[in-house]
Amino acid sequence: MSDRVNDLETRIDALEQRLDTLNLRLHTLEGSREPETVAETPPVAARLVRDDANEDAEPEPSEWQGIPILAGRTFLVLAGAFLLRALTEADTLSGDLGIGLGLAWAAVWGVMARRAGRGGRSADATSHGIAAILVAFPIVWEGSTRFAALGPTLGAALLAAFALGILGVAWRHGLRLLAFLAVLAASLTSVGLLIAGHSLDPLALVLLPLGAASLGVAWHRGWPESAWPAALAADGVLALLAARFGAPAFDWVQAGDLLSLQAALAVLYLGAFAGRTLVAQRSVGAFEVAQSLAVVGAGFEGAVAVAGGGPPGRWILAILAGAVAAVAWAVSFLRFERREDRLWNVTCGTALGSLLAVEALRLALDLPVAGVLWTILALGLAFAAVRPDRVALRLQVAALVLAGSVATGLVPESIRVLAGKGVPDGPPGWEALACLAATTGALWVLRRHRALHGRSWIWTVPCFDLALVIGLGFAGTAVGLLAGPLAGTGESLDRGALAVLRTGVLSALALGFASLGRRRERAEFRWATFLILGLTAVKVLVEDIPQGRPLTLFLTLAFFGGALIGATRIVRRRGAPRPAVTTPLP
Repeated sequence: MSDRVNDLETRIDALEQRLDTLNLRLHTLEGSREPETVAETPPVAARLVRDDANEDAEPEPSEWQGIPILAGRTFLVLAGAFLLRALTEADTLSGDLGIGLGLAWAAVWGVMARRAGRGGRSADATSHGIAAILVAFPIVWEGSTRFAALGPTLGAALLAAFALGILGVAWRHGLRLLAFLAVLAASLTSVGLLIAGHSLDPLALVLLPLGAASLGVAWHRGWPESAWPAALAADGVLALLAARFGAPAFDWVQAGDLLSLQAALAVLYLGAFAGRTLVAQRSVGAFEVAQSLAVVGAGFEGAVAVAGGGPPGRWILAILAGAVAAVAWAVSFLRFERREDRLWNVTCGTALGSLLAVEALRLALDLPVAGVLWTILALGLAFAAVRPDRVALRLQVAALVLAGSVATGLVPESIRVLAGKGVPDGPPGWEALACLAATTGALWVLRRHRALHGRSWIWTVPCFDLALVIGLGFAGTAVGLLAGPLAGTGESLDRGALAVLRTGVLSALALGFASLGRRRERAEFRWATFLILGLTAVKVLVEDIPQGRPLTLFLTLAFFGGALIGATRIVRRRGAPRPAVTTPLP
């Protein structure tokens, strides 16, 4: 009897558990499960309920399964925009009403993008934002051009409002792709509006504010690609307007307005870069370097083209460029040198200073005189470039020397005289001689203070540039002085003797370079030796042999053969490296 009672009690307990399980499932399906019921649910029953619920639940859609949904929603948005356009073209809606409804439709999806971003649905937010771009920007374009319902100012203002709004949504909710697409689409649309509408309003109302906003987003979020489209569009537009200023097709551009926008571009980007490096203590990057050069090209050079060749405008620009150059050098040497990330900051600061100093001197003075001052500037920078870690400054010295030698005519005239392309008319002018003297001093400074690791390219390349300029300058000067006494002038000119003189001077130059390059740390002179020998060989084949006589050919081959043998033997007998004088790092 007791066994039957126990068996009955066990069955009753099992029925109660099953009843509780069914009750729990019923409340789960109805969405009204009580917390007490959950607490009293046996573990086994709860596990069964969870298993049954997992079996009944639908699987979450994957990322790839969501793309067709987003694409389909975007197409529906575009379908609504095309419906409004069709009604407008059929005169069912007026032009103003159709454009207004279309912009309102785009604004709705901009608000939807913001709501999706606040909800954490990044894919939906990006899709809604792209839909708003695809609707709003073409409407602004056609409303300003085809339908002529929007003027240039209103169209640019609406474009700026939509672009900045979508960029703000992207920045707030971390939508990187949407930020880039918004800036890119707005930049291209604004360029089209500027060209089609013959108005500078898109540049002033869209590109410059959008450039500032995208630069802030790029720095704050770490999205460098977002800063490029607006900057490149502004640079390109200003460069085009400056290059075509005064042309009949661009008679709608006023000089004062264009100069103001060029100044605004320079103040915007150079000021932002200065604040980032000085106040925020951040290092420069690829965008800062490229945009600084673009601002100098499109802004400063464009302003020179617009201001014309008159003295007042050129002098004002020269003073501004010189002041900015002085500030850039001062900041580089007094502030950036004390920081750990000084390499790129000092490089960019000094390069900007050198570039603007060159432009200032070119605007204020005639080109040969400016070239002399460029070379003297290189001599001054050579004293600051003796520190082993100032690689960029040594390269700037080489670039300034090369520019000065071209501006004064030292290198072009020497090449013309040595290559036989003209008859020497005497020694070079005082500008070329002054450039030659300053270049010699700069090379002496660098050679005197070069690092112990003398064969490194960071010393060899700048010294090679300076040595080659000096060698060509001395050779050209020698030919100019000796051509008259040895080869005659005018109708009595002996071209064969002149060819021998050139070959002899080049051979002596190769021997001189070889003598200077005997030591192991003087690789730049050995490079120059073999370069001069190669150029002399080409000259002998092209000029001396066709124009020579037996006597002149004898002298030519003797000079060149002796130079080949002597220079090679001198270079092979390298002396022991001599300790160089170095300047200790502070």
